[in-house]
Amino acid sequence: MKPFGIDVSTYQGAINWQVIAEHDVEFVIIRDGISWGYIDKRFAENWAGAKAVNIPRACYHVQYPGQGAQRQFDNMMRALNGDTGEGAIELDCELDLAQTPKTITNEILQFGELVYRETNRPMTIYSRANWINQHTLSGS
Repeated sequence: MKPFGIDVSTYQGAINWQVIAEHDVEFVIIRDGISWGYIDKRFAENWAGAKAVNIPRACYHVQYPGQGAQRQFDNMMRALNGDTGEGAIELDCELDLAQTPKTITNEILQFGELVYRETNRPMTIYSRANWINQHTLSGS
């Protein structure tokens, strides 16, 4: 049987983490922010809530291509505030913002290198195969 997890962000509103824990949720992926200037307004609350009920946590960061991997990574690390969770850090790659496949690919790779350097864990990518094929050099 595959593990059961949920994805949460500010869109779910206030979450009763005790109720979530009672439903055998095995992990949670929580949006920390978007690009370099936005931190999800419920991230800290959700991050602490999941930890309090011992649900393994991973974060995802929404990439805005063309806005610099370092700036976006720094924003994510501000949100995490020294606690990188228990799971892999995910980069949500679903927007091209009229950037070239080369720019998008380079920023994904740079972000991954920063994640590995800081956490000693590989980054995962959240996307769709057709988006990756169309908007990165892997589709060339």
